[in-house]
Amino acid sequence: VSQQGGEEKPSMARAFFTSFVYVLAMALTYTIVGLVAGLVGADLQAAMQNPWVLTTFAGVFVALAFSLFGYYEIGLPASVQSKLTRASDNAQGKGIAGTAIMGALSALIVGPCTAAPISGAVLFISHTGDALLGGTALFVMSMGMGMPLLLVGLGAGKFMPRPGGWMTRVSQTFGVMMLALAVFMLSRILPGSVTMILWALLFIGTAVYMGVFENREDEGAMKLFRVLAIVFLLYGSSLFIGALSGANSVLKPFEKFTSGKAAAAATIAIEDQASRLGYSIARLQAEVAASDKPVVVDFGKDSCTACTELEEITFPDPAVQEELKRFTFIQIDLTVNTEEDKALLKEYGLFGTPNIIFFDTDNNYLPEKSLTGFIKPEAFAEHLKGI
Repeated sequence: VSQQGGEEKPSMARAFFTSFVYVLAMALTYTIVGLVAGLVGADLQAAMQNPWVLTTFAGVFVALAFSLFGYYEIGLPASVQSKLTRASDNAQGKGIAGTAIMGALSALIVGPCTAAPISGAVLFISHTGDALLGGTALFVMSMGMGMPLLLVGLGAGKFMPRPGGWMTRVSQTFGVMMLALAVFMLSRILPGSVTMILWALLFIGTAVYMGVFENREDEGAMKLFRVLAIVFLLYGSSLFIGALSGANSVLKPFEKFTSGKAAAAATIAIEDQASRLGYSIARLQAEVAASDKPVVVDFGKDSCTACTELEEITFPDPAVQEELKRFTFIQIDLTVNTEEDKALLKEYGLFGTPNIIFFDTDNNYLPEKSLTGFIKPEAFAEHLKGI
């Protein structure tokens, strides 16, 4: 790209400007996707929870993983790929206009590599139905994606890493990440113990792939690589033993061996013992009005990893437990994603899970105190003191 201006050795300013045009064209291509998602406003989140959809996506990630491991190659049909490549090649050497064409085409060529973040952004955009927000969000995201290219352009290509064996390692690392995504997808529909076995196999297999049992002399940084492989092996073995014991949590694989302590730690001061499902705006407001204490409302769902971390790490913490004695603690499960669930999120301006909102003793909603995502026990206990 930095050679698009026609110069053998372009100046730093020229190279940066050329790279900027390339990235800008790529960003505009993604922006169109955001605009369409915002205008259509399709609710894709519920469909993504369907077992068939999750299984299909998991299968795709497994296929991509084995491709990255080098067992086969996955790509666009040869006819389509050749046309895109030919168009990109023809654009080379045609100055700024050619650079812009190459940037737009690159968004189509490398699009599958960015499917995960784009899907997440589109889900948020389609939920809001705001076309302007959609276009802006995808534009900002794609400009961030292109930042490394801008840095390379700023250095006029001087700092571009050379191809070599390290690229194979990078591909293999992404292959492991793809398998991890597949297990994560399946964890939403499989029993906890089965999911733990899959995680165990992934960690043990990764350790073997890293050569944990190979008899060789490691030097320098490779010794640290061997230590990491041993850690993976030990953790994978722990998960496997935990799964056989009937444990369901990858964070606490030995919970069955310390069941007494775990049960005591997991006791949370929840005033309302009714089901977490089936909440409506009216029901929540009625429970808030009936409380003579400040109220904490936790929105979560089964497929949310951060929600699980809150329940297993943050809420059972002794310091948090002590602070929660001053509150009425309500937990709402949004797994089913009913119309009432959606209405609840819209009522309080929330998106997804986990979200924690607060009400004072006069039943006033405190939006400035709301929390999103996982929060450590110490920070959450400190936050509760300010309510």
